[in-house]
Amino acid sequence: PKPYPHQDPNEDGALLVHTEHGVLLAIADGYNGAAASEIALAEALECAQELIGARGNGFRARVAELVTRVAQRLPANAARSRTCLVVARVTGRHCEFASFGDSCLLRSSRREPVSSANELVLGRALDVAAVSPDVWYGSFECTAGERIALLTDGVTGFAPVLTLADTLARAPND
Repeated sequence: PKPYPHQDPNEDGALLVHTEHGVLLAIADGYNGAAASEIALAEALECAQELIGARGNGFRARVAELVTRVAQRLPANAARSRTCLVVARVTGRHCEFASFGDSCLLRSSRREPVSSANELVLGRALDVAAVSPDVWYGSFECTAGERIALLTDGVTGFAPVLTLADTLARAPND
């Protein structure tokens, strides 16, 4: 049970899209209900092909469009409904990600999250172009056999990141 007032018992959601060109991973954790997180993941699914196919500036531009689409779809009377969102595209060994809010990307080869929590929450006016990409964007090359995971604070709030990294590193190679 959540030790704080909440609207929905689970406001976290995840998305995995696997294509011949790569993989898109996304997680969202709604604040004040699951509505915003569900919208964010639906929009990420809608533009998954474009996100997987874009790289560098193109990926950042597609993410900015995604953020705008989420804000436009939120009902006007749901001003308090917001969500964090982490999106990662993996093609070959290259990973690019965008992180908004208090969730993170974790690599099995590191003992701390790759992305940092920030105040960029989806659901209110957010001009991504006005914010330095250093705050919300990153990329790296995965090592052979490395695993990545996107985690909401619903996971990291209950398990230490070090334990999560060790669990991720020991996962079966399926």
